[in-house]
Amino acid sequence: MWIECSEFNYKLLLPLIYPLFGQLENPLRLSLIKKDTYLFKSFRYFLSHCFSFIPFIITKIRSKNNNNKEEEESALLKQNNSIISNELSRIVKQIERKKNIKNILFLLGICCVGFIAYYHPAFFDTTQLEYTRKSLYVLFTDLVYIILSRIILKQKLFIHSYLSAGIIAFNYIILFIITISYVEPRVILDSFGYYILNALIFGFYDVIKKKYMIMFCETPYFFMFSVGGIISLSLLFYDIIAYFANQDASGIIIGFKDNINSAGDFFLLLLDLILEWGWICGIWLTIFYLSPCHYFISGLISDFINYLKTAHESSSEFYCTRNMIIFTVAIFLNFFWCLIFNEVIIINLWGLDYNTRKRIQERERTISNEDINAYIELEKKKTLSDKEGETDESISYNI
Repeated sequence: MWIECSEFNYKLLLPLIYPLFGQLENPLRLSLIKKDTYLFKSFRYFLSHCFSFIPFIITKIRSKNNNNKEEEESALLKQNNSIISNELSRIVKQIERKKNIKNILFLLGICCVGFIAYYHPAFFDTTQLEYTRKSLYVLFTDLVYIILSRIILKQKLFIHSYLSAGIIAFNYIILFIITISYVEPRVILDSFGYYILNALIFGFYDVIKKKYMIMFCETPYFFMFSVGGIISLSLLFYDIIAYFANQDASGIIIGFKDNINSAGDFFLLLLDLILEWGWICGIWLTIFYLSPCHYFISGLISDFINYLKTAHESSSEFYCTRNMIIFTVAIFLNFFWCLIFNEVIIINLWGLDYNTRKRIQERERTISNEDINAYIELEKKKTLSDKEGETDESISYNI
């Protein structure tokens, strides 16, 4: 067959499932939040991260139970082992201390980047950029994620990667050309500037999250809880001061006053935070278990759903039947090539499958089997040689 699926991994379902949380959250938020500010929105966004504390505790308890025996054995070894000197222990502690300081500084840096990534749209008027979002935004996002993953994470790119990325970019360029006739030249320039900046900030944020989890072996649940706790507490501390000093600069306390007026509103807010956590957690788990570039899959699903909803509600000529057909075909083609880029689907033509993980693993298994067979043959020859030697010795002895 010229096309086949890679080996099934249930983690590949993550980018397919978590966009549903975002679709469930949007109508709930619209019904609950009547007066919103970007500060209140940012606070809710990062506060939702703190729900990761629950799965973090569960995984911690499980790992602790599994490692009890190993800890007991290591404790006995430490008691019985008097070889390690005090000087060596001091060096080990010093290394650990430096690692912890580096961990904290890295985490605080990621918190700053995360807050900038989420809050920077508040300084831009994006109401005129709706049409170009369907093409330029996704084009720049995909390119930035690929480039940063290559530079920071050393992600290898092969023929199938370049081909699929090139086709995806070509399709978005076609969509942008179609969009040009519906927007003013000034809007096009604004779109280029804003979406390049947006892609760089979010791309850098997501890629360094992956880098942090690799470097310090942290689970995404602990990482999410740490980032959410640090930023939401910082925002709340700022807002308390701002509320009493200058209410025009406040947003969180006023947001609660304007929108949460009953116990029912509070529980709806809690449900909204849980749904937002499901959406954000899906992104983090996708980045942790797969790669930042797997975000393309879920991004296309969300964009397509939002495109259909907007087209249904809008009477603009931009959403005419011809454009809807073109955009739908382009999105499905890009979805297909995203699967090829991330090796969910493999094309067995023109050597595009040669450097995929599946083919590399097959070659490794083949080489291993050949080594085993060669070793067995060598042992057989050695055994036969020993037997022949024993036979020759018995014959010479009898003579």
